[in-house]
Amino acid sequence: METYSFGAWLAQRRKALDMTQRDLAERAACGLATIKKIEADERRPSRELAALLAEALQVPTNFRDTFIECARGLRSVDALANMVSPHGQVATTSHNAAVILNLPTQSTPFIGRESELAQIVELLHQPDCHLLTLVGTGGIGKTRLAVEAARSLSSSFVHGVLFVSLAAVTDAALIPASIATSLRLTLAGPPETQLVAYLRSRTMLLVLDNCEQFADGVGWFSELLANAPNVKLLVTSRERLQLAEEWTLVINELPLSEAVALFTQTARRSLPAFELAEQEASVAAICALVENLPLAIELAAAWISFMTCAQIAEHIQRDIDFLAANVRNVPERHRSIRAVFDHSWLLLSPYEQQLMMKLSVFRGGWTIEEAEGVSGATLNQLRTLVDKSLVRVSGEGRYDLHELVRQYAADQLLASGQEVAVKEQHCTVYLALAGRYDAQLYGPHGVDAFARLHQEQDNLRAGMSWAIETGEMDIARQYVDKLFLYWQRRGYWAEGERWAKAVGPKPGEGDSKLLCLVLLDTAVFVALQGRYNEAFLYKPPAEAMARRLEDPETMMVFYFVEGQATLDISTAAVVWEQFFSIGADIEVLSKGGMAKDAMVAGGHFLFGDRLRDAGHNAEAVAHYHQSLELYRHLGNVDLIAYPIGNLGRVALQEGRVKEAYNRFVESVTISRAIGNRVGIADWLKQLGNAALVMGDLSQAESCYEEALALYQEMGNLRACPDVLADLGHTALVRGDGYNARHYLRESLSAYLKFAQMMEPLGIGWSAMLPPEFRLCLRATALLDVTEGRFDRALTLFSATDRLQSKFGYGADLGMQVRVEEALNTIESHLPSETCARVREDAQFIPIQTLMSYALETL
Repeated sequence: METYSFGAWLAQRRKALDMTQRDLAERAACGLATIKKIEADERRPSRELAALLAEALQVPTNFRDTFIECARGLRSVDALANMVSPHGQVATTSHNAAVILNLPTQSTPFIGRESELAQIVELLHQPDCHLLTLVGTGGIGKTRLAVEAARSLSSSFVHGVLFVSLAAVTDAALIPASIATSLRLTLAGPPETQLVAYLRSRTMLLVLDNCEQFADGVGWFSELLANAPNVKLLVTSRERLQLAEEWTLVINELPLSEAVALFTQTARRSLPAFELAEQEASVAAICALVENLPLAIELAAAWISFMTCAQIAEHIQRDIDFLAANVRNVPERHRSIRAVFDHSWLLLSPYEQQLMMKLSVFRGGWTIEEAEGVSGATLNQLRTLVDKSLVRVSGEGRYDLHELVRQYAADQLLASGQEVAVKEQHCTVYLALAGRYDAQLYGPHGVDAFARLHQEQDNLRAGMSWAIETGEMDIARQYVDKLFLYWQRRGYWAEGERWAKAVGPKPGEGDSKLLCLVLLDTAVFVALQGRYNEAFLYKPPAEAMARRLEDPETMMVFYFVEGQATLDISTAAVVWEQFFSIGADIEVLSKGGMAKDAMVAGGHFLFGDRLRDAGHNAEAVAHYHQSLELYRHLGNVDLIAYPIGNLGRVALQEGRVKEAYNRFVESVTISRAIGNRVGIADWLKQLGNAALVMGDLSQAESCYEEALALYQEMGNLRACPDVLADLGHTALVRGDGYNARHYLRESLSAYLKFAQMMEPLGIGWSAMLPPEFRLCLRATALLDVTEGRFDRALTLFSATDRLQSKFGYGADLGMQVRVEEALNTIESHLPSETCARVREDAQFIPIQTLMSYALETL
């Protein structure tokens, strides 16, 4: 075996790699004279320089320690002989082999983030991307993601991938020295100069972790990239570096499925027997509470050996400090959510801290207009907080805070003593917003106004809650008054009722216009949910207060509500006459002239409904046209569906089926455009009726099923049995006796509950039973005929004829022929005297008894 001196071996190796002494000096970050002396065996390299020479000469990893010992004279150079072929060529490595220097070893499996990983790899493969910053709030998982991405990219960088943690570095001037230390460079001069010289000819990826604390001190990155064209930087930071070369990728929270998987993995380290299936709903709730923030999920899961997931969720809701763990090998700043946010907080200026505290009062996000009104924030200031990963921005011009960030900032606001003033301002700003968009609901901008109110629900609730909490009942009542139409049209009746009751009369309180309107609003919301017995309790105090106030607008609203509740047509006509009379004298309501005209238009179609129910179709049509004309003048995009659709109901009653169908389609389209569940359900039901008459059973069923689902969501107990009757009838026409029986039984049971609820009121409640009740009884009778119960069927048919003559129900166009055929069948099976007796007895059966009788065979 040939024996070399180390200097001779070094020179041979250098030449085999086609390097000059100057090339080797640059790659090892040392002087040319140093290389000459080492090759001449005049000096030995330090351990650090030997490590750099090993990398520069592409010494295989398994020979690195041997190489350093030989360089230091601790071993014979013969130990390196096997690395070189007899011709001096590299035998155990190749020029393209990548060297992964120091990526941290991960103790747990990496979960998800496939999309982000792919984006990072794709961006760093682009020739123009030399600096990529992963930006995100603390605890989002930037470091772990950067390490995984670097591991995936290792084969793309000939000279290696280097991980440099800068979390403990507070001065940007120390960054070059930190990188040099990670590279084990022996510094013999300014670290910036030596590091640039070392990296100039290398193809490397530097992962620089935790750079948010350097503010304006990262300009050196630009110099490095300009002088080392094959070096790329992958940076993690809570804020952008604001360099011209910078590309950014915002790292967001995990998707729910990955968040649940992370919780499960972490929980099983503490409790190996943990089974997700047993507590899946609670785990999902935990993830929702922390908005899928990875660190928070891991901190929450660490409690699994002490309590159930449901208990963990309860603690998170109460106290942000619950999210903490005692893990020795985790940095202090990651041992609790508060520590994470403390770090970010200290990087803010005092003014930015003030701004964050004020922004914590928002719920569900905000726009720049509201941010300016509540906190005084400008667009540029918000942009700065976005860049710092503290404020999030959506593509719709809205901003918000991660819920845990909001809780932290809210704690700071409380401690500062400014909470009351900021929340009062928030309440004022959103009351003004509610009024502004409520006024727009009546006109051509209604679609946008409904959407905006929907978007701001959480802020509006927060404003109302604060007003109630601080005893500002007039402000809270103004909220209810301005949100009434939004709640009513969107079908949020239970919520409207809850707020209206919360701001109702207080002991010893006198009359006021707002209080009277709240009483009327409460009555409407309760009645819409079918609880008429309770709704009627609000009428006497509301009417008495309205009359005492002698306020025309309040009386107009009272008559508007009273007209809908009055069952007798002659009495209803008087009420509506009074309503229209006041409307003619008032120029504008407190909500504006458009609101007054919209209310008058609504009065016309509602009075038209009462006239149509009483069989006065011509008069009803006249009122529908007046309503339609007013709505068109206003440019109304919502309630205009009602006069259009009600004209269709008259057309259907009178046999103009195609006209009715087209009007119902138009009304459904209008309601869908604005997203009003009430209108969608009401007109889908009518469209189903027209489709059924036209013989399209599939469309009829589809319309009825969607309408039923919407009514059930809204809690419309009164409308559900009507649609169930329609579905039962449709199933009967299809020949599906099983489902027909099911739907009819559900419908009749609901009607019976309604009757039992209303009977004690003694207000002629039976007049409130709709035509669908008669339809339900007749469909039940048809089922009886198919099963040979002819006397029962005749009883039901006869009783429904009595209801038709008493309440003016229109003809069932989709059923009439089948009823006539069934009656012929009954008369062919029963003696004429039996038929006469049954018909006579049916005239005296109380309605509740009739309902129970029909249910006996279903």
